[in-house]
Amino acid sequence: MQNPNAPIVNTLPATVILVFLPMVLIEGYFAGVEAGLFGSKGVRVFWIQEYGYWPAVTERAAQTGAWGMDVLIRFFSFNFINIDFLGTIFSGVMTLALGKFVADSLGEMAFVAIFFLSAIFGALIYTFLSAETFPLVGAFPAAFGLIGAFSFVLFTRAGGMLTHQLRAFQLLGVLMVLNWIFTLFFGAANTWIAELAAALFGFATAALLRPGGVQILLNKIRRG
Repeated sequence: MQNPNAPIVNTLPATVILVFLPMVLIEGYFAGVEAGLFGSKGVRVFWIQEYGYWPAVTERAAQTGAWGMDVLIRFFSFNFINIDFLGTIFSGVMTLALGKFVADSLGEMAFVAIFFLSAIFGALIYTFLSAETFPLVGAFPAAFGLIGAFSFVLFTRAGGMLTHQLRAFQLLGVLMVLNWIFTLFFGAANTWIAELAAALFGFATAALLRPGGVQILLNKIRRG
């Protein structure tokens, strides 16, 4: 019988922990520098410039064909660098909670694939569908990819009428509405484009990675 008092960290899949740790370690480094404990000021800005995802960098690489490691690494590194401490907290918590659900439901390798591939897809859509020059930083696109996978699992498990099944998309809907509110009223960057694209990609990828997932999805839609 499982001990209800056992710490949650012990139940987290190893891959989820390995993805989460760099976020914490990098944010800890930034926090130490900003507190004046070591290093020089402005290190967070430097890392965002060097390892954040900048649409202009990808556009230039697409035009020139110069896909060097300094360009490709950004598709992965931007997930672990946040604009501030709160960004790390929110994206980190989403990664832990949704990552555990996805890894337990679809497998740890599926979690890794959905996390990184959704982030890459979201970044590309952000580049080519938005005129935004603001960089992508943080694991929010990847987390939305996990939300897409989460929605797929809930949708395929849900029974009853289609209206009941569509509740599987409530979390995605609420978060997207909040994103649009921040964009419209507070002048936030159009990063919601990357997050929505990542969520759709995560949903589709979950269907492909789950054995028989596409057929299950089609059957649910037909019966709905």
